[in-house]
Amino acid sequence: MTTDKNSKAGDRVIAEVSVADWDLRWEHVPNGFRELQSSLGHVPGIFAAKQGARVMYIGAAAQKYAGLRAGLARGRLRPQTGNSSHGMKKVREAGDSVEAYVIRMMPPMTPKEIVHLKWLMIDYHKPPMNAPRDIVTAARKASYANRS
Repeated sequence: MTTDKNSKAGDRVIAEVSVADWDLRWEHVPNGFRELQSSLGHVPGIFAAKQGARVMYIGAAAQKYAGLRAGLARGRLRPQTGNSSHGMKKVREAGDSVEAYVIRMMPPMTPKEIVHLKWLMIDYHKPPMNAPRDIVTAARKASYANRS
């Protein structure tokens, strides 16, 4: 994956691998957002929507019981709890103009490490469909503060 990379973020390391090296592991998934990807069930990892050479969105599918199959399905299913983010709405709106890519991350990678790699990749690529981390954090805090 290329374009607009933050080289400083590429030097960060998770699971003893630099973000720049993780970035070499993307696999193209033909019709990834349009069709059920049964072979990716029970395979945790991160996924990306790419438009041409530009990374548009990066997400995580950290729970191995549903895995990347469920993560990619968020791009085609009607909005519900796990796929109602601004970025997933944009992926659905983009339709056939975005292609799916995944990085498979098998144990011993933990869900926390997978989500951490997602944020490092977001810092690395700056995808326009992902909300900045500080906005996401503030929204979560506000949401929790409003719960009684």
